[in-house]
Amino acid sequence: MRDMNNAGAEELAEIKLWLFQENVRVESARLELEEKIQNFEREKEVILREIKEQGRKNELEKKILRNEKMLFDKKWKILENGFRELEADRQRLKAERERTEHERKRRSSLRLGSLAQGNLIFFRGISDTAALKKRYKDLIKIFHPDNISGDTETIQKINKEYDTLRRHLN
Repeated sequence: MRDMNNAGAEELAEIKLWLFQENVRVESARLELEEKIQNFEREKEVILREIKEQGRKNELEKKILRNEKMLFDKKWKILENGFRELEADRQRLKAERERTEHERKRRSSLRLGSLAQGNLIFFRGISDTAALKKRYKDLIKIFHPDNISGDTETIQKINKEYDTLRRHLN
């Protein structure tokens, strides 16, 4: 450009018009930029609040999930213990049934064996040691050789049968 002092009025008017228009354009751009900055700041605040709120929700969800997991683990342990106890009870019951069945078979075979041999004359129906001892005392009182109807041979048979049964019951 030429020197402003030498410029004509018309050129000066053009320069003033251009400067005015440029000033208006710059001011408009500045206002637009300030408005965009304000909008950006508002959006930034909204987004930060949303992020913060989502973070709180996430923490709450994590806490709830941890509590539910702990509760589930406790319930699971209770179930596991219950099943272990149930299995132990089943095993005990099975063992008890086997013992009972074995004892029943033993007693049955003892009775049948004694009956088959003809030995169970004096102690028929006896299945435990207390009844065996009581019957033995009663028989000794009746058949003792010192009694009027006592018999030595019968006492020997009673003693033999008593000893056999006592060994099997013990």
